Amino acid sequence: MNTSCRHQQATPRSYSPVQALAFVLLFLYAVPNANAQGVDDYVRWSATSAVTDSGARRNVELTLRASIADAWKMYAMDSPRPSRGVDITIKSVPADVELVGSFRQADPRQAFDPNFQIDVTYFVETAEFVVDLDVARGVELEENALDVDVLFQICNDDLGICLPPTTRPLSIGLDGTLTSAVPDCLAGGDEATATEDCEVGDLALAFAPGGDASALPRNTDDGVIPPGYADS
Repeated sequence: MNTSCRHQQATPRSYSPVQALAFVLLFLYAVPNANAQGVDDYVRWSATSAVTDSGARRNVELTLRASIADAWKMYAMDSPRPSRGVDITIKSVPADVELVGSFRQADPRQAFDPNFQIDVTYFVETAEFVVDLDVARGVELEENALDVDVLFQICNDDLGICLPPTTRPLSIGLDGTLTSAVPDCLAGGDEATATEDCEVGDLALAFAPGGDASALPRNTDDGVIPPGYADS
């Protein structure tokens, strides 16, 4: 018995004007909805302080930590353009406090980035940035802070989406507390979290076709993500 298989060529699918309009409306809805969730749903900031006595002065090591939501990554300080790596600008230093060098970062990962089509350096889960201060003995650690602006960008490779570079003004207490330099935008305390009123601007890259903005991964309500580095 001869059996033959006939290959049937697939016919390209066509869409009616109503269906095409529905896709456009879905896309227009998804982009601002993802934007409304904002970068502060995916990144939470905290700080710690380590003090070493050295006679008349003290060395204070301040660590600024970013806890990053699952599936998102933050570009490292040395990540090349057009990605926007973390940039920490020191706005003010308390009296009788001297900077010892500048902010340095923990070791980032390095890999090809599908969003920018180049090799980048980046962090997942946790990013840490450390600066040393030389502090006079008479300075009250609980009453003084280092004011900084932190610029950063996060992307989600799975969704093919990047949120725009964002700047957060933070006040890092010499005792390790963290508050915001902008009330009503970030809530103070051991962890700084943003309200829905914080502006993040337009999306830098298009929202993934067919994606559901409501399904984007988020930090927990309290913003707590266990610290620690993922293996490189």
